[in-house]
Formats: sequence, C-alpha cells, structure tokens
Amino acid sequence: MSDKQANGHLARAIELEKEGSIEEAIAAYQQACTNLPLGRDSCFGLARSCVLAGRLNEACQALKQWLDQQDQDAEAWERLGRVYAVLHSYSLATNCLRRALEIDDRRLEAKQTLLYTLKQMGQTEALVETANSILHQIPGHLPALVASALSLPLIYRDVADLRKYRHRYM
Repeated sequence: MSDKQANGHLARAIELEKEGSIEEAIAAYQQACTNLPLGRDSCFGLARSCVLAGRLNEACQALKQWLDQQDQDAEAWERLGRVYAVLHSYSLATNCLRRALEIDDRRLEAKQTLLYTLKQMGQTEALVETANSILHQIPGHLPALVASALSLPLIYRDVADLRKYRHRYM
C-alpha cells in the first residue's frame, strides 16, 4: 500500500469516526495500519475507535503494536495504561503508567490514573507517595486533579495509620 493510499484510509477513518460509524472507522484504521512504517495517528485512532466500540483488547493490541516501534512514547504508554485500567488489569495498567512517567514525569493524567489503579489494588503506601509527588509538582495547593480523581478522605479511610500521612495534606 502506498503512503497516499494509507493517508486516504486514515482520512476516511477520521471522518467515519466523527460521523459515529465506529465499526467502519475501525476497518479504515486497520487498512491504514497495514502500511509500514506504522503511523502514530493510525494506531491511536484505531485504539480510540476500538475503545468506543468496546473492543478493548484490540485497542491494547494497536497501542502495543505502536510501542513495539516507539517504546519512548509516553502518551502511548499512558493510553495503554488507561485501557488496562478499564479492563481491570490493574497490575498491567500500573506498569504502563509508571513507564509513561519514567519517560515524562509531568503527565498529570497518567498520575491520576495511577492513583486510581493503586487504590484498586490496595497499594495504599504507593498511592500516598504518588499523591505526594503530584502535590510537590504543583506546590501551594491541592490540585483539583487529585481531588477529582480520588477523594482524600477515601484515601485516609483506607490508610491504617491516618496520623502517619495526614501531615502531608493538611
């Protein structure tokens, strides 16, 4: 397939997705993805459409396929982590999100999702450490990001020794 054909499939996929024709968009993205080297937009679009269609395992495959070529793409690791979180594969999600943060530690949405996965896994100390790193990243106030992702009273209720951690947030 030529680059021109792949770009045509990509453009068609984007239009189909906008129109709400998700299954057709997936097919067009898959055609665009058959062109090597694989394109980031094609892989991300395919993953997004698969998520919209509830085909989460296929979304994971599309993102992994991209990461096989570009393993330093923090956004791709973050997206894969979010899909794993939706699949309740919290250990895999945590690994992907940590990888995204190794590459780019400023990714607040990755930290937000990591907070959620750590809470789901019952890893309270890691949860508190991650929340603390967000507070240090945005000093002077408790970011709305953390408050919306996870209510601190819920963290405290889960922490065995509240006094040990309260000073970090109060």
